Amino acid sequence: MHLWSLSVEEQFYLVWPAALAISFLAAWRFAFGALAVALVARFIFLQGVWPQGAMWSFPAVADSLAAGCLLGLYQFKLDKHRSIFTWRGSL
Repeated sequence: MHLWSLSVEEQFYLVWPAALAISFLAAWRFAFGALAVALVARFIFLQGVWPQGAMWSFPAVADSLAAGCLLGLYQFKLDKHRSIFTWRGSL
């Protein structure tokens, strides 16, 4: 399990800096593209092609990494709405 997690991270760290080096717009498109690819890959894998691939393959799990990247890219916009994301201490 630990080696799988490290291999997913290593694949991500090879691709994400290249997208950022090209441009901010390319990184934004790459992150949204990774979300879309992950949804499609997970759906295809779960249709019987490779059920374990939905949990273990990089294309199917890249959406969680891409979501974190998008939050990082939009941090400056989210800072304006910090009060929405602040925990108030009650539910």
